[in-house]
Amino acid sequence: QKEVESSLSSKNQCLQEILSSINEGIVVYDSNLTYRVWNRFMEEITGISEDEVLGKPALFFVSPENRGELLNLASLALQGIVSTSEDFRYTIDLNKKTGWVSIIYAPFRNTEGKIIGVIATVRDMNERKKAEDEIKAHKGLLRSIIDTVPVSIICFDEKGKILLVNNNFGVLFGVTPEIIEGHSYEEFTDEERFEQQMPLIKKALTGREVPFNEVMEGDRGSPKRYLRGRYSPLRGTDGAIY
Repeated sequence: QKEVESSLSSKNQCLQEILSSINEGIVVYDSNLTYRVWNRFMEEITGISEDEVLGKPALFFVSPENRGELLNLASLALQGIVSTSEDFRYTIDLNKKTGWVSIIYAPFRNTEGKIIGVIATVRDMNERKKAEDEIKAHKGLLRSIIDTVPVSIICFDEKGKILLVNNNFGVLFGVTPEIIEGHSYEEFTDEERFEQQMPLIKKALTGREVPFNEVMEGDRGSPKRYLRGRYSPLRGTDGAIY
């Protein structure tokens, strides 16, 4: 009997050490959605200790705007359905701590396959959200710069898809950037001009600077427009041409 108890104790200690070492939140609920397991990672991201949650109802500390959807996903797991929440910003009512997480809910089964609870895997998304915010701010800065320069700018990928257009280009051709970005260059221009320009674009995709001069006929009696510009290869940070 003592050997059995000692073996079980060793296994439990090993399990606790594994749960404490995992760099993700591990939460286990019973069939009544009451907390049964709350690992160290969860203590770190929420500021709530294991003793404060064990035996208490699910998400009692989470603000109401998040609670309903998450309880619904946990309920689905009790029905055998695995589901993942969207990234969301949480607020802990107990200590006002906030952060971004994503949670996977899965059924917790016993050795016979019967569902006896829910396992939630919680991923800390703070660093990713921070990076996304920085990228968004950087894109906003770049956009404001290209919209300020007094030249027309249009960027394509190798298939002729329009990636970016600045405001000056939109004014010149009577369109807004949002209308043509994401569309093919062929959709935007007439067939004759497309056939004239694509060979130049293809040359630029080989890594060359390709200057051009163009005369555009005016619409409805308006004067001709004389354009001078160049196609340049669009390179990524690794030097590869898009």
